[in-house]
Amino acid sequence: MKNHFYLVLVALLTMHGLTFAKQTQKEAVDVMSLPKFKEMTKDLSPQARFKTAAMMHIYLDQYEQAIPLLEVLVKKTPSDATPWMLLAMAYNRNGQPQDAFETANIAITLKPAYTSFYMERGIAAFELGKDREAVKDLSGFLKSHTTNTEAYYYLGLAYARLGELDAARTSLLKTRSLNPNLALFTDYCLGLIAARQGKTQEAKVLLKETAAAFKDIKGSFQQEVRRQLKQVESQTKAKK
Repeated sequence: MKNHFYLVLVALLTMHGLTFAKQTQKEAVDVMSLPKFKEMTKDLSPQARFKTAAMMHIYLDQYEQAIPLLEVLVKKTPSDATPWMLLAMAYNRNGQPQDAFETANIAITLKPAYTSFYMERGIAAFELGKDREAVKDLSGFLKSHTTNTEAYYYLGLAYARLGELDAARTSLLKTRSLNPNLALFTDYCLGLIAARQGKTQEAKVLLKETAAAFKDIKGSFQQEVRRQLKQVESQTKAKK
């Protein structure tokens, strides 16, 4: 019930003009200093105000601003699993997987039956190279959250790194079917998997599409894709 209240409050604040910040502001918005935020949260406890502000920063993709608020909050309410989980999410999105893993683990210890908590620990585990743990957490999460594209994507990557290519392919194809906008990311991974499975023609097509998408972008990634494509093309010629 409390979480529902915070989500409603976030929605109301968004309706009062904060949505534009996520789309157009390059500089971070100090949510707690906004007059509308102060007005709408004046009757809340300090902990509730911190939690609401942190959720707003997460909504706005301002994870660096959310983290200190949540770090204060978990110290004030250490037995509340939700702030720990929000902090794990912010750490993950801010490129701090070790902190995310440890924090998510605390949230899960507090509420082990909350399957929604397992995704962040699974993502952090993948980033830390703990692929088997990532598979366990993400698979468990997806049993109850069957349409979460991010979880399917990371699960596919973890399976691929473990060499379980059929399972990796299944997860990445599921990601693609749920969100076709992620095709650029999934098809590149599927191309590499196809190459490892000896499906050179499929790999060639997918890697060519990736190379074409990045043709105007100079950098190491483009060079790596082209190297991989040449390798697949040489394998194709060797088969003839």
